[in-house]
Amino acid sequence: MQDLIAGERDIDVSEENRAETSAFARMMTYIQTLHDVDDFAYSAGFLNALHWMLQGHRHTMRKPAGQWRHGPVYVTSARNPQIAAYTAPPVEQVPALMAELVDWLNEPSSSHPLVRAAMAHLHLASIHPWADGNGRMSRSLQTLMIAREGVLAPEFSSIEAWLGEPGNTREYYQVLNRRGSEFRPDQDVGEWLRFNLTAYHQQAQAVRIRVESSRRVWDAASDYLRDTGSEERIVSALHDVAMAGRVRRTRYESHAL
Repeated sequence: MQDLIAGERDIDVSEENRAETSAFARMMTYIQTLHDVDDFAYSAGFLNALHWMLQGHRHTMRKPAGQWRHGPVYVTSARNPQIAAYTAPPVEQVPALMAELVDWLNEPSSSHPLVRAAMAHLHLASIHPWADGNGRMSRSLQTLMIAREGVLAPEFSSIEAWLGEPGNTREYYQVLNRRGSEFRPDQDVGEWLRFNLTAYHQQAQAVRIRVESSRRVWDAASDYLRDTGSEERIVSALHDVAMAGRVRRTRYESHAL
């Protein structure tokens, strides 16, 4: 996914994966441009438009993109796909629940932005207003709310990278599943908030360590090339090999210009 977002061309992936990654990247780019829009406001139309950006390439009559679902929806159990681990609210309740959520999103709040963004994520995931793509939309809403607070770096505005680490995605779904098998707006959200705040903290620490390591590697590569009289543009290639075990062509080309 990172290679596709970075613009790498020669990647052996399915057309579906390429389309999904491109759609997600476009939507996240758009979300970040909204960080300083003065007349910004949440609305049902806005959320449905974001959903179309994310899922429009998969639009069907059975699973429409950009509009509320037309029927019931279930989240299946990881152990047995025949069992519903979570049943979303009845379809006739979706418009009213989403109107309530939109009003809440537009209200001024004294809550910490990270807590409020995590709660928005949980609210949207619990309502499950679309036939498909609810998880990514919920995480995208969380990112948007943090971006609106001026935090634009994906490493700090999104937990997507953290969820990609081994074990974290599984824990994410386990925490969501423990909220119960049905919609309960009065549930205890303590575990959910602890999970999200832990994700933010661990991701911030991982970024700090990565930045420090990157600086040391870059300095060492620069010193080596200067001592050997090699071309300066090779620094980025050596740096990427040391940090990631490979060189991305698009990144090397941009540094070589």
